[in-house]
This record gives sequence, C-alpha cells and structure tokens, in this order.
Amino acid sequence: MKLGPTVKWHGRERLLNTCLRRAVPSEASMAQRRGWVVPGERRLMEGGRESPQARVERLVATGHMPREAVTRAEQLWAERLHLGVRLPNGETIQITRDDLYHVIVDDRIWRHPERIEAALENVFEIRRATGERRQAFSRWQEADGEQLAYIILELGSRLWSLHLIDDRRLRRYLRKEGEVLWNT
Repeated sequence: MKLGPTVKWHGRERLLNTCLRRAVPSEASMAQRRGWVVPGERRLMEGGRESPQARVERLVATGHMPREAVTRAEQLWAERLHLGVRLPNGETIQITRDDLYHVIVDDRIWRHPERIEAALENVFEIRRATGERRQAFSRWQEADGEQLAYIILELGSRLWSLHLIDDRRLRRYLRKEGEVLWNT
C-alpha cells in the first residue's frame, strides 16, 4: 500500500494503526502463546501488562526466584511494611502488596527484603521527577558495605520502585537537573 499526499492524515493514521496491530501481536497474546497466561485468566493488568504478582508467580514457577524468598518478603510486609515506612522528612510511605511484588523482582532485594525498609528510612534527598512522581536517593551501611538506592515515589506517598545502584550511577543522577524538594 502506498501512502501518498492524497490520503488524508486521519486515514493514514488509521491505516498504519491497522497494519501495526496485525504485524505486532499484543503483549497479552504473546503471554498466552508463551504459556504465561491461560486464556480467560485475569493475570494481566489493564493495557495487557503482567501484574506484579503474576510476574513473581511466573519467576517462581520458572525457577528464577525461590518461593522462600517471596514468603519471607510477604512476612516482612505483613509484620512491618504494610503499615508504612517513615522517611527522615516525616512523611510515611505506603507499600501495597503489589508494590512489594514489583520491588522484589530484583534479586538483590528478594535476597534481603529488609533493604526496602532500610532504603526508605535512610533517604537523604528527594527531587521532583516526571509527572506527579518524585525521586529519592538513599544511603545506608550494611555488614558488607555501603548500599545506595534510587527510589521512585508516587503521588499519595506510595512506593513505585526501588533500585540498588552504585556510586557512579548515584553521582550521575545527582548531577542531573531537577528541583530538590527536600534534603538532609
């Protein structure tokens, strides 16, 4: 099919979208073909993305994450994290079960789920991020040395993501422009 100047833009856009839909299968159909999802089962979130819990279940089923680590993280969440974790600035960050599942996908976190609490309790700077989100930076000591984390907080004081980073990446993040909302 040739798209020339005689085809109006909205028609061209509709035609391209139709071609793309046929050429690129949706994430949901790819997940079904790979056996991650049984048709009719509601494991995908809106937009066809895999839910955090479904992703953790898949990682456990495929042997990429031990069930004991998930159980330990869920136990920590039930005992302490579901009540929220207080940042040094006094704000309490809420952590839902889906937030927990989203964060423990990182093996450095599912091996030590207490790092979630440690990272939030040791935030030293919060900056404005894209949209309504904020980015926080954290530093704390463990037996094996200093740990650094990059945290994304959602509107409503919810944890979105937490990533352990190295010193070089932290310096790169701190060099970037961004409005500092709070620091120690």
